[in-house]
Formats: sequence, structure tokens, C-alpha cells
Amino acid sequence: MTTLLRNTKIKSLVNKSQDIEYLVSKSQDIKYLVSKSQDIESLVNKSQDIESLVSTSQDIEFMVNKRQDIESLVNKSQDIESLVSKS
Repeated sequence: MTTLLRNTKIKSLVNKSQDIEYLVSKSQDIKYLVSKSQDIESLVNKSQDIESLVSTSQDIEFMVNKRQDIESLVNKSQDIESLVSKS
């Protein structure tokens, strides 16, 4: 009986050891996934920064175009003034 009881306890300990190894493995998987999740979050933040920069760039481009339009109108106005003064 003692040997049978001892063998049963040993089997139980082996099973628990395997369970612990499995849980450790899952814990490592979870740590890896958390790390990847943080990487993804960082990429999302960088993407949002890029979107903001693109938007700012578009705003600047719009203002440059408006400035060029204004310069063109000023030049046309000067041309008109010149024509009026000549006549």
C-alpha cells in the first residue's frame, strides 16, 4: 500500500509540475502578446502623428496657394493701375 500511495503522490506531483510548466509557457505567451500590443499602440500613435503632420502640411500648402493667389491679384491690380495711369 505504501508503494502504491507513494506512486500516486509522485504521479500527482508530476502532473502538477506539467501544469506549472504549461502555465509558465502561457505566461510567456501573454508577456509576448502584451509586448506586441504595446508595439502596435506605439505604431498607432506614430500613425496619428503622421496624420497630424500631413494635415499641417496640407494647411501650409493651402496658405502658400492663397499667398500666390494674393500676389497674382496684387500684380494684376498694379497692371490695371498702370494702364489707367497711361490712359
